[in-house]
Amino acid sequence: MAIDAGRKSPKAVVALVGYPKLLPADGASCNRSEVPFASGDYAFLHGTLVRLNDLIKEEAAKGGAHYIDTYKPSVGYDMCAPKDKRMIQPLIADGGIAPAAAHPNTPGILRLGAAVTQALAKLDR
Repeated sequence: MAIDAGRKSPKAVVALVGYPKLLPADGASCNRSEVPFASGDYAFLHGTLVRLNDLIKEEAAKGGAHYIDTYKPSVGYDMCAPKDKRMIQPLIADGGIAPAAAHPNTPGILRLGAAVTQALAKLDR
């Protein structure tokens, strides 16, 4: 689907927001009871996310929209980060599927929301 950022609302600011870093490129830092992937899956899933963000950025540029990067502000805060530092919920918590698994937790929502707000404030209107 092509984006035509200014056709119907020429004064609108259109932005596509990329995905935050969900996993490290390798699973060495991961607690396997919380993020139970096979060793090779971490690199595959991480690479897929990076390619997805690249595609979102390309499509934004093609359609005249802005791309907002939430990957960089989330580096070091993925679901394998220490519990008191992570911004992304792990897959398993307390022996069961985590609430909002693989989604931002409250600190993540605040930090990523701030990154989006700052990026939007810098755009030429």
